[in-house]
Amino acid sequence: MKKIENIFDLLSQLDFLGIHYQIGRFSNISITVQLASPGKRIEIECMDEGQFEISVFEGEEITDLSINDILNEIS
Repeated sequence: MKKIENIFDLLSQLDFLGIHYQIGRFSNISITVQLASPGKRIEIECMDEGQFEISVFEGEEITDLSINDILNEIS
């Protein structure tokens, strides 16, 4: 695997691997690349000076379900 040195390398590698992602800009010093898989969300902050900050969120969040939805889900 090619060494990832910048956001363009990262996006090229994600494309090559067939990994879907979203790009966001939430700060004036970084671009965020968000990846998701079942039970996990990964945020890669691509900083303006070339470094990466990675956060991994694990678990499952279920919101806005009715009682019947929940009962059907667990039965």
